[in-house]
Amino acid sequence: MSEYIKDIKQSLLRERLSAFIKLTPGIVHNLSNPLTVIVTRAQLLQLKMPEISDLKKMIDQSKTIEAILNNLVFISQNISNDELQQIDINSLVKNETEFLKADPFFKHNVTKEFQYYPGLLMTTSSYFHISTLLFCIMQILLVHLKSSAEKEIRIKTDKTSDSVIIRIISDVLKPSEFQNILSSTPSISEDPYVQNLYNASLLAKELEITLMINSNPTSTEFTISIPKK
Repeated sequence: MSEYIKDIKQSLLRERLSAFIKLTPGIVHNLSNPLTVIVTRAQLLQLKMPEISDLKKMIDQSKTIEAILNNLVFISQNISNDELQQIDINSLVKNETEFLKADPFFKHNVTKEFQYYPGLLMTTSSYFHISTLLFCIMQILLVHLKSSAEKEIRIKTDKTSDSVIIRIISDVLKPSEFQNILSSTPSISEDPYVQNLYNASLLAKELEITLMINSNPTSTEFTISIPKK
Protein backbone atom coordinates (compact mmCIF):
# COMPACT_ATOMS: atom_id res chain seq x y z
CA MET A 1 0.00 0.00 0.00
CA SER A 2 1.45 3.37 -1.03
CA GLU A 3 2.07 6.11 1.54
CA TYR A 4 -0.60 8.22 -0.20
CA ILE A 5 -3.24 5.52 0.23
CA LYS A 6 -2.16 4.99 3.86
CA ASP A 7 -2.61 8.72 4.54
CA ILE A 8 -6.07 8.63 2.96
CA LYS A 9 -7.00 5.60 5.07
CA GLN A 10 -5.81 7.29 8.27
CA SER A 11 -7.67 10.48 7.39
CA LEU A 12 -10.92 8.60 6.79
CA LEU A 13 -10.43 6.61 9.99
CA ARG A 14 -10.00 9.83 11.97
CA GLU A 15 -13.22 11.14 10.43
CA ARG A 16 -15.10 7.98 11.44
CA LEU A 17 -13.71 8.13 14.98
CA SER A 18 -14.60 11.81 15.23
CA ALA A 19 -18.14 11.09 14.05
CA PHE A 20 -18.45 8.22 16.53
CA ILE A 21 -17.38 10.46 19.41
CA LYS A 22 -19.84 13.18 18.37
CA LEU A 23 -22.69 10.66 18.05
CA THR A 24 -22.04 8.98 21.41
CA PRO A 25 -24.42 11.25 23.40
CA GLY A 26 -27.21 10.45 20.93
CA ILE A 27 -26.47 6.72 21.10
CA VAL A 28 -26.53 6.87 24.91
CA HIS A 29 -29.82 8.79 24.84
CA ASN A 30 -31.40 6.10 22.64
CA LEU A 31 -30.23 3.42 25.09
CA SER A 32 -31.28 5.38 28.17
CA ASN A 33 -34.94 5.67 27.12
CA PRO A 34 -35.73 1.91 27.19
CA LEU A 35 -33.52 1.52 30.26
CA THR A 36 -35.61 4.11 32.12
CA VAL A 37 -38.78 2.16 31.28
CA ILE A 38 -37.21 -1.08 32.56
CA VAL A 39 -36.02 0.50 35.83
CA THR A 40 -39.38 2.23 36.44
CA ARG A 41 -41.35 -0.99 35.88
CA ALA A 42 -38.96 -2.98 38.06
CA GLN A 43 -39.29 -0.45 40.88
CA LEU A 44 -43.10 -0.59 40.67
CA LEU A 45 -43.00 -4.39 40.75
CA GLN A 46 -40.63 -4.28 43.74
CA LEU A 47 -43.15 -2.17 45.66
CA LYS A 48 -45.86 -4.73 44.94
CA MET A 49 -43.68 -7.81 45.44
CA PRO A 50 -40.77 -6.90 47.80
CA GLU A 51 -40.15 -10.60 48.49
CA ILE A 52 -38.71 -11.11 44.97
CA SER A 53 -34.99 -10.45 45.44
CA ASP A 54 -34.27 -10.63 41.71
CA LEU A 55 -36.10 -7.34 41.21
CA LYS A 56 -33.59 -5.52 43.41
CA LYS A 57 -30.75 -7.12 41.44
CA MET A 58 -32.37 -5.97 38.21
CA ILE A 59 -32.67 -2.40 39.51
CA ASP A 60 -29.08 -2.35 40.80
CA GLN A 61 -27.70 -3.69 37.50
CA SER A 62 -29.79 -1.18 35.56
CA LYS A 63 -28.32 1.65 37.64
CA THR A 64 -24.84 0.29 36.88
CA ILE A 65 -25.64 0.41 33.16
CA GLU A 66 -26.95 3.97 33.59
CA ALA A 67 -23.70 5.02 35.30
CA ILE A 68 -21.65 3.50 32.45
CA LEU A 69 -23.75 5.34 29.85
CA ASN A 70 -23.38 8.64 31.71
CA ASN A 71 -19.62 8.08 31.87
CA LEU A 72 -19.51 7.48 28.10
CA VAL A 73 -21.27 10.80 27.50
CA PHE A 74 -18.91 12.62 29.86
CA ILE A 75 -15.78 11.15 28.23
CA SER A 76 -17.02 11.71 24.67
CA GLN A 77 -17.81 15.36 25.42
CA ASN A 78 -14.48 16.07 27.10
CA ILE A 79 -11.91 13.74 25.53
CA SER A 80 -10.90 16.19 22.78
CA ASN A 81 -11.69 19.42 24.64
CA ASP A 82 -8.45 21.37 24.87
CA GLU A 83 -10.05 24.67 25.87
CA LEU A 84 -9.22 26.15 29.24
CA GLN A 85 -11.99 25.40 31.71
CA GLN A 86 -12.65 24.85 35.39
CA ILE A 87 -11.80 21.22 36.16
CA ASP A 88 -12.37 19.21 39.32
CA ILE A 89 -9.34 16.90 39.32
CA ASN A 90 -11.08 14.38 41.58
CA SER A 91 -13.93 14.07 39.07
CA LEU A 92 -11.51 13.80 36.14
CA VAL A 93 -9.62 10.92 37.76
CA LYS A 94 -12.85 9.14 38.72
CA ASN A 95 -14.28 9.39 35.21
CA GLU A 96 -11.07 8.40 33.45
CA THR A 97 -10.46 5.36 35.65
CA GLU A 98 -14.11 4.34 35.35
CA PHE A 99 -13.71 4.52 31.57
CA LEU A 100 -10.67 2.21 31.80
CA LYS A 101 -12.87 -0.53 33.28
CA ALA A 102 -13.81 -1.30 29.69
CA ASP A 103 -10.42 -3.05 29.68
CA PRO A 104 -11.18 -6.50 31.20
CA PHE A 105 -7.64 -6.82 32.57
CA PHE A 106 -7.90 -3.50 34.41
CA LYS A 107 -11.36 -4.34 35.71
CA HIS A 108 -10.76 -7.90 36.88
CA ASN A 109 -7.03 -8.37 37.48
CA VAL A 110 -5.75 -5.06 38.84
CA THR A 111 -6.22 -4.04 42.46
CA LYS A 112 -7.01 -0.33 42.55
CA GLU A 113 -6.64 1.98 45.53
CA PHE A 114 -7.87 5.58 45.28
CA GLN A 115 -7.17 8.35 47.77
CA TYR A 116 -9.00 11.48 46.70
CA TYR A 117 -8.29 14.88 48.14
CA PRO A 118 -11.22 15.72 50.45
CA GLY A 119 -13.53 18.33 48.97
CA LEU A 120 -13.15 20.13 45.66
CA LEU A 121 -9.82 20.10 43.88
CA MET A 122 -10.34 22.75 41.23
CA THR A 123 -8.04 24.31 38.67
CA THR A 124 -8.29 26.04 35.29
CA SER A 125 -6.69 23.89 32.63
CA SER A 126 -7.40 21.66 29.62
CA TYR A 127 -9.22 18.37 30.16
CA PHE A 128 -7.54 16.95 27.05
CA HIS A 129 -3.99 17.73 28.19
CA ILE A 130 -4.46 16.26 31.68
CA SER A 131 -6.55 13.22 30.75
CA THR A 132 -4.26 12.26 27.85
CA LEU A 133 -1.23 12.33 30.14
CA LEU A 134 -3.06 10.22 32.74
CA PHE A 135 -4.27 7.79 30.07
CA CYS A 136 -0.75 7.29 28.63
CA ILE A 137 0.63 6.55 32.10
CA MET A 138 -2.11 4.01 32.74
CA GLN A 139 -1.43 2.36 29.37
CA ILE A 140 2.22 1.82 30.28
CA LEU A 141 1.36 0.45 33.71
CA LEU A 142 -1.20 -2.00 32.34
CA VAL A 143 1.28 -3.35 29.80
CA HIS A 144 3.89 -3.98 32.50
CA LEU A 145 1.45 -5.29 35.08
CA LYS A 146 0.33 -8.01 32.68
CA SER A 147 3.77 -9.60 32.88
CA SER A 148 4.28 -8.92 36.58
CA ALA A 149 3.26 -10.79 39.70
CA GLU A 150 2.36 -7.43 41.23
CA LYS A 151 -0.97 -6.09 39.98
CA GLU A 152 -1.76 -3.03 42.06
CA ILE A 153 -2.14 0.63 41.13
CA ARG A 154 -2.53 3.40 43.70
CA ILE A 155 -3.82 6.80 42.65
CA LYS A 156 -3.80 9.84 44.92
CA THR A 157 -4.97 13.41 44.35
CA ASP A 158 -3.60 16.25 46.41
CA LYS A 159 -2.65 19.91 46.26
CA THR A 160 0.15 22.26 47.25
CA SER A 161 0.11 26.03 47.60
CA ASP A 162 0.42 26.50 43.83
CA SER A 163 -0.47 23.16 42.17
CA VAL A 164 -2.91 20.29 42.14
CA ILE A 165 -1.36 16.84 42.00
CA ILE A 166 -2.20 13.42 40.59
CA ARG A 167 0.09 10.61 41.77
CA ILE A 168 0.02 7.17 40.15
CA ILE A 169 2.08 4.54 41.98
CA SER A 170 2.75 0.91 41.15
CA ASP A 171 5.02 -1.60 42.88
CA VAL A 172 6.54 -2.96 39.72
CA LEU A 173 9.99 -2.22 38.34
CA LYS A 174 9.89 -0.19 35.14
CA PRO A 175 12.60 0.05 32.46
CA SER A 176 15.13 2.87 32.78
CA GLU A 177 13.81 4.12 29.44
CA PHE A 178 11.15 6.00 31.41
CA GLN A 179 13.76 8.48 32.55
CA ASN A 180 14.29 9.34 28.88
CA ILE A 181 10.79 10.80 28.82
CA LEU A 182 11.97 13.65 30.99
CA SER A 183 14.93 14.44 28.74
CA SER A 184 14.78 17.63 26.70
CA THR A 185 16.08 15.78 23.63
CA PRO A 186 14.94 12.16 24.00
CA SER A 187 15.60 9.52 21.41
CA ILE A 188 12.63 7.95 19.66
CA SER A 189 11.48 4.99 21.72
CA GLU A 190 10.79 1.62 20.13
CA ASP A 191 8.04 1.19 22.70
CA PRO A 192 4.96 3.01 21.33
CA TYR A 193 3.50 3.41 24.83
CA VAL A 194 6.65 5.13 26.09
CA GLN A 195 6.68 7.32 23.00
CA ASN A 196 3.03 8.23 23.57
CA LEU A 197 3.82 9.23 27.14
CA TYR A 198 6.71 11.40 25.98
CA ASN A 199 4.45 13.08 23.40
CA ALA A 200 1.74 13.65 26.01
CA SER A 201 4.24 15.13 28.49
CA LEU A 202 5.63 17.40 25.76
CA LEU A 203 2.13 18.60 24.91
CA ALA A 204 1.27 19.15 28.58
CA LYS A 205 4.19 21.57 28.94
CA GLU A 206 2.18 24.02 26.82
CA LEU A 207 0.05 24.61 29.91
CA GLU A 208 2.93 24.26 32.41
CA ILE A 209 1.69 20.81 33.39
CA THR A 210 4.72 18.80 34.47
CA LEU A 211 5.40 15.09 34.74
CA MET A 212 7.86 13.66 37.23
CA ILE A 213 8.87 10.00 37.37
CA ASN A 214 10.56 8.55 40.45
CA SER A 215 11.68 4.92 40.26
CA ASN A 216 13.31 2.63 42.77
CA PRO A 217 13.76 -1.16 42.86
CA THR A 218 10.30 -1.70 44.31
CA SER A 219 8.04 0.97 42.84
CA THR A 220 7.56 3.76 40.34
CA GLU A 221 5.64 6.97 40.99
CA PHE A 222 4.32 9.18 38.22
CA THR A 223 3.41 12.67 39.42
CA ILE A 224 1.33 15.02 37.31
CA SER A 225 1.56 18.58 38.63
CA ILE A 226 -1.02 21.08 37.31
CA PRO A 227 -0.77 24.80 38.08
CA LYS A 228 -3.53 26.01 40.38
CA LYS A 229 -5.12 28.94 38.54
